[in-house]
Amino acid sequence: MFDESMGRRNREQQELPILNLNSMMDMLSIILVFLLCNSSAEEQDFVLAKNLSLPGSTSKLGFTKAVQVKITRSELLVEDTFVAKISGHRLVGAEVDGSKIVPLFNMLKRYKALAKSQKNKNTVVLQADKGFSFEVLNSVLRTCAMAGYPQFRFAIQKE
Repeated sequence: MFDESMGRRNREQQELPILNLNSMMDMLSIILVFLLCNSSAEEQDFVLAKNLSLPGSTSKLGFTKAVQVKITRSELLVEDTFVAKISGHRLVGAEVDGSKIVPLFNMLKRYKALAKSQKNKNTVVLQADKGFSFEVLNSVLRTCAMAGYPQFRFAIQKE
């Protein structure tokens, strides 16, 4: 019934398999779309203030663009606009109403009115020198919350 010569003949007549390029192109297209969707090509515009030494961190989170509040050793800034003078880690000459720093509150309210369509409209990025006392940071953060920015992120130096 079974002849060995038939088996050899069938093996010799079989052709080598041909690769289907359509399937491979589909697979490569899917991988390309996946990589494009998961890559970040957004420009990260982040200017570090002068006279500032940021705390270190090993955080893996990326930068979020938002209104920047900078507390240097000599001044308080919002988006590089002067708000108040700082001397000896204390605010000098700025009107304070309870825990609200009035010039900072007014400046943030102006930015809030201008940034209606911004993605992170309730967030500030706080650049603060790592040597500052908690009292200054606390009053700045409370003022930001009163002005409509209850969420904040600290700028850090990646280690």
